[in-house]
Amino acid sequence: MSNTETPAKAAQMAPAIAVSVNKRSHPRTSTRAVVLIYWLDENRLPCESTAVIKDVSAGGFGIRTDRGFPQGKSITVRTPERSLECVVRHVTEQPHSFMVGLQIRSSSDGSGQEQSLEGLSSALAAASGS
Repeated sequence: MSNTETPAKAAQMAPAIAVSVNKRSHPRTSTRAVVLIYWLDENRLPCESTAVIKDVSAGGFGIRTDRGFPQGKSITVRTPERSLECVVRHVTEQPHSFMVGLQIRSSSDGSGQEQSLEGLSSALAAASGS
């Protein structure tokens, strides 16, 4: 800043700096597992597709899929061990896919969210050889 520039003028001329803020409530554990997902379309017709689980946390898990879903949408995720009834909490569009954050509502084995996530984490670790 020169002697004739004010701090406000210098701030206007400075390049913008992007700041990323981590809003996550729980740390993520990266993983990779292919699962089947099921949902009802706008006409209440059943649909299915594959997705890849990318990360698991105490609050839910993230999948990469070829389509986006509205927040609040109910989705069933089927693993070899169980079916998980989930709700969409977050969606990020990426160049050729969508990253979808899911929260577990219930599991086919009757366990709650915490037990379902522990079971999912264990199953994924066993499948990946970790």
